[in-house]
Amino acid sequence: MEKQFLTKNRTFIFLCLSTLFLFLSCRSANDDTIKDGIGILKINMRGTEFSGNERSMLDAIASISPFMKGTIRNENTDVEIARIPLKGDYVLIASLSPEAPASGQGLQASTLNNIQAKSSISKVPNGVKYRVVVYDSEGGYVDQKVYTTGQNTSDDGQDFKLNGGSTYKFVVFSYNNAEVPPSVTSTDPKSCDISGNQDFMYYTKEMVISGQTTNYLDVVMQHKYTQVNVTLNTSEIGVATEVSGVGITPHHANNKIDLTTGAITYDNTPVIKPFTLSNSLDPNILTGSTLICAPEGTATISFASMILGGEKQPNRSTALHVTPGNNINLKLTVQRNLTINVMQIASSWYHTVAMTASGDVYGTGHVEYGELGPVSFLQEKPAKRPGWGFSEYYIRNFNKLNIDNAKKIAVSDGSTYVLKKNGELYVAGLNDFGQLGIGTRKDTGSEGNFVKVEFFGGVIKDIIAAGLRVFILTEDGKLFAAGRNKDAELGVGDTDDSKQNFVRVKGLDGLQVEQVAAGEYHVIVKTTDGKVYGAGRNYSGQLADIGDPIPEITVFKEIIIPQVAGKDIKSLVAGRKNTFILTNTGVVLATGENDQGQLGLGDKKNRFGFETVPFLSNISSVYSYRNHAIAITTSGELYASGYNRSGQLGTGDTKSFSSFTRISTMTSPIASALYAPTADHTIIVGYDGQVYGTGDNKYAVLGLGTISVEYSSYKNLPLSKK
Repeated sequence: MEKQFLTKNRTFIFLCLSTLFLFLSCRSANDDTIKDGIGILKINMRGTEFSGNERSMLDAIASISPFMKGTIRNENTDVEIARIPLKGDYVLIASLSPEAPASGQGLQASTLNNIQAKSSISKVPNGVKYRVVVYDSEGGYVDQKVYTTGQNTSDDGQDFKLNGGSTYKFVVFSYNNAEVPPSVTSTDPKSCDISGNQDFMYYTKEMVISGQTTNYLDVVMQHKYTQVNVTLNTSEIGVATEVSGVGITPHHANNKIDLTTGAITYDNTPVIKPFTLSNSLDPNILTGSTLICAPEGTATISFASMILGGEKQPNRSTALHVTPGNNINLKLTVQRNLTINVMQIASSWYHTVAMTASGDVYGTGHVEYGELGPVSFLQEKPAKRPGWGFSEYYIRNFNKLNIDNAKKIAVSDGSTYVLKKNGELYVAGLNDFGQLGIGTRKDTGSEGNFVKVEFFGGVIKDIIAAGLRVFILTEDGKLFAAGRNKDAELGVGDTDDSKQNFVRVKGLDGLQVEQVAAGEYHVIVKTTDGKVYGAGRNYSGQLADIGDPIPEITVFKEIIIPQVAGKDIKSLVAGRKNTFILTNTGVVLATGENDQGQLGLGDKKNRFGFETVPFLSNISSVYSYRNHAIAITTSGELYASGYNRSGQLGTGDTKSFSSFTRISTMTSPIASALYAPTADHTIIVGYDGQVYGTGDNKYAVLGLGTISVEYSSYKNLPLSKK
């Protein structure tokens, strides 16, 4: 037993001595490395990222970019869109946006014109070579090494050994591939030649080295060139049979970088860099990506040739503003260029319809309630509005509807009314308050057709719709109403929830109605004897001082307007909760809601009696909307006041006004506009017949092929009013 114990003890002692020997050997080696305050540097390659994405990427300067004239910007999503005419019956919709950050990482606004991406780091795959150059605090060259991602040390197997307590500048750069990046030389240690044809990435940092320990340099390299991802979508017209000569310029292939600052000096011979658009799984969609090496400024993407629907499109190009380090998407969608010659246009909060002289009806916007008739009849397939968690479908362009022989059209929010040339009234869409006047509260639905209204009150002269209700004016001056009535807005003598059939209004017996204007919660009329009557909600003073203590006027009562006699009134206008009177002398009077300055009286106080609007004279027409109003002079000048967050004033920005201001961005003389008392957009018509739109287009009400965008200046709509 004693011998066995001694043997085991000797074995244990031997193992301990061996372990101690190995430990001391390793310690001796490490002491050699970190002795005298020397520190080891190791590289922690975290990944790579694009430095940021900026707005104003589509160049809006018409002189250098006529192809892109008409650029707009979505202030919320940072998507810029332009409508570009092509040869033949086609139009190209170009949208330019920053590449989306990684999942869970969004965009953060820093200034109005600059959107910086939050850190969106991509892992660098194994096998990528990168060079690390070290400079001392005086800028003197110290050392350089090449590394390969996926390895813990440099390619020569040695870590940097630097003086502890000293400050060093570290520069890291790579071509994002297995090629060894260029080295620095003793004659020029602070710069080197770099290729513009590869994905050059760069990182720099100053750091104090701690002695007698291991230091780690966390590296996230940034792309120094711009990546452009192009998608050409011709799904709506068929396959593009030829797309050739696609290139972008300027591109600089041979350049020099100052490693201490990261500044690139570009060569003097910019070229066109060709790249290929190839089929994905869908032959109607061509995609391609390329890196552009160029300083910040205007670049041009060109197509030498495209054949679309048998129509050759030669030498097309588009300019865009690029900034080094951005990753951007350019989406080009080809559509048929439809210009509709119309006699009448009607618009609500989220759909618009237009009628031609031949009686055809076209529509754009929301389709869920059936307000545009059966969607199976539409040429365009409805799409879900992005960003919504429930089912809401829209079309983005004007499509022909399944109804003809129209004489007059009208819309309320979610409903469409068509008076045919034979005097019959057809309706479709939202009907939850019976506003279709068909004896039920059931919507017609997205696959339902237009329904005929059984009306026996006389020959229909006009249809007036607003909010969730509608009025019929007959040839003999009688007025009928259907729809929402919670606030007595029908003027039928009660405040019942709704009227599902057309009911004659009360308070106008023995009178002949000549004009009707309906807001969202009130209605005013002018009779042939020149008097003005009103009914509905009066919380905000929209019916002025009507001499009744209750806020709802259930039957039509006369409104006394001391400033003018009835014969001096040219027209009545009802906004959402306000009323305007235009006199024959071009003076405008206003009353009602003014919380956004929409009355143009210089403040934001509601009015409970008509006041003369200052700064307006020689006015030919006035129009009121949800929270803004416009006025047009006899010479065609355009004025606007009120809320402008969605660009509905067309000033080119989103600044609101409480006084009527001349809209200098609209230089064409304006003849008229559309009544849309619940809208946050504006549609106007020039003397030449061109139709323009601005404001909130989240619901595709402008028919520009876009959705979820806002326009702050007037854009040409694909409509012409003759």
